[in-house]
Amino acid sequence: MYMEQEVRDKILDVIKDYFDEIEDDIEKRLRCVCDNYSKIYLENLQLVRDYPVIEDALYYDEKVTLKKKEHKALVKYLSNLFWMEHEERLDIYFQGHADCIAYFKRIGVINFDFEDMKSLPKAESIRLNVLKEVLGADEFC
Repeated sequence: MYMEQEVRDKILDVIKDYFDEIEDDIEKRLRCVCDNYSKIYLENLQLVRDYPVIEDALYYDEKVTLKKKEHKALVKYLSNLFWMEHEERLDIYFQGHADCIAYFKRIGVINFDFEDMKSLPKAESIRLNVLKEVLGADEFC
């Protein structure tokens, strides 16, 4: 039992080590392919340049007093940050689906053609259309 836990812990450590790199790749890819993500990313960079107090408020333990414009900029920065993190989670979610489907197709568990979507319930058809659009039919079929 101890050995299983040790192996599990080592696997988790490796995954954690790679996660930062994977997360970095996701951010880079989204900045390249998603206009809104890129725009908001640049907007946050500009907010930090214009209002350095944002970093002080977020990353330092000192007391920070904000003027009204600085507070508004901080709220906008955080709002943008939450939106960007949501987009990153969606990207991971869809990539996980795509990887599973590709694997199942490779090992012969599923044999799926996008033409079959016509017979699916509407919600499932919409989900698959989104996956098809995000991934491209070649990776999926």
